Amino acid sequence: MSNPASAPKGPKVSPVRTIVSLVLLAVVGVLCVIELRAGLGNYLTGQAFRKNSTEGGFTDMSLAKLEEMVSFGPKREIAEDGGELVTYRYQWFSLLRGLIGERPPEIYVVASGGDNPKALSYYALEKGEDPPSNKPAPPPATFPGQTPRPPAGGGGMSPPGGGGGGFGGMRPPADNPSPAPVTRPPADDSEPTKESPAEGAPAPGAPAESAGEAPKS
Repeated sequence: MSNPASAPKGPKVSPVRTIVSLVLLAVVGVLCVIELRAGLGNYLTGQAFRKNSTEGGFTDMSLAKLEEMVSFGPKREIAEDGGELVTYRYQWFSLLRGLIGERPPEIYVVASGGDNPKALSYYALEKGEDPPSNKPAPPPATFPGQTPRPPAGGGGMSPPGGGGGGFGGMRPPADNPSPAPVTRPPADDSEPTKESPAEGAPAPGAPAESAGEAPKS
C-alpha cells in the first residue's frame, strides 16, 4: 500500500511578525476605544442637556447638578471669565481629531459667577468657529498722527505753536492797547515843502513886539 500524500505546508510565520501584528492590533483597538468614548460621551451629554433645557437655556439649574448629566468624564476648564458670566469648556480627549487638524468633541456651558454658580445655557461650536478666549483685552489703539496729551503742570512747557517762554511767563494783554504810530514815507525823493507863516504871525528870527508898545507912525 502506498502512503497517502501529506498536505502541503505554508511558509512559517516568524515570531517577530506575529508580535508586531499584535501590537498594531492593540494600538488600533485603543484608538477605537478612545474615539468611541469621546464621541459617545459628547453625544450622551448633549442629549441630557437638550432634555433639561429650552432652546439651549436652563431654568433654575445649578452647575453642580448639571455636571451630573455629563458622561464619560471630560476635562473641564474655564474658557472665558467675564466676572458675572463664566464660560466652561467640557472637552473629551481625542487622538484622531488632533491628527487631522480638527478640535476634539466639546460642549460650552455659560454659568453665573459666585460661590454657587447657576448654569444658564450651553452651546457647541460650529465648524470653523473660533473658541472663546480668556486673554485680557488689548490696549486702545493709537490713531496715526495722534500725539499724547502732556501732563498737567510744568511751567517750562511751551504753548502749542509758540516759540517763547513757558506758560508762567505769558502776560495777559492790556485793556485798551494804544495802536503804534504809523509812519508813511514821502511819495517822492524830493524834500517836503515848507509852509509859509500865517498872516500877522512873526517871521522866524524877528524880535517879538512887546504887548504894551504902541506902533510907530
